[in-house]
Amino acid sequence: MKKFILDTKILLRFFTKDNPKAFAKSKKILETITRQEVETYLSIIVIHEFMYLMDRQYKIQRSEYIDGLITLINWNMINILEISKSRVIEILLSSKKTTIDFTDLYLCFRALKENCEVVTFDNDFKKLPVKVHKQK
Repeated sequence: MKKFILDTKILLRFFTKDNPKAFAKSKKILETITRQEVETYLSIIVIHEFMYLMDRQYKIQRSEYIDGLITLINWNMINILEISKSRVIEILLSSKKTTIDFTDLYLCFRALKENCEVVTFDNDFKKLPVKVHKQK
């Protein structure tokens, strides 16, 4: 079975609908997950980043999106990631050599460990040694 790891932008585009083309692609990805065609990983860092951006950048009240986020997290094929101290240190050490943000580096390391494709709209992942899911 194919495995995905979701990036923050997939959630943002789906929940905000601020980019119709990206919304359609993110909706298609999430529909694939609901049909249990892929095993999917979601990081607590992505959840944090998503909430931060929804609150601060989009100024959307939590009461407007938390229930939807909880529903998504409760899907059978969604797995929440955890990480060891040594892995955090490894990611921090690699962050010294790049301008790519911590969340993206973390998702890259997790995707490699879990043998997943990263599902994202973020071009930074093209610079990392990870397979990026091609959205259609």
